[in-house]
Amino acid sequence: MVPATLVAGWAGHSVEVLLKIYAKCLDGEEVRMRSRIEDALGWTPDKPDRDGESDRA
Repeated sequence: MVPATLVAGWAGHSVEVLLKIYAKCLDGEEVRMRSRIEDALGWTPDKPDRDGESDRA
């Protein structure tokens, strides 16, 4: 993860302005990035059983 202070500097903004302007772009990124990593590794998450719990111990 790149620190917000560094990205703000690259964009020529303060961290406050960076987060106000770009927060909507960041929403949901973690899920998308995890999915890309899982795809690259060929990993698929365990499917939950009937009670919604993972089969992993």
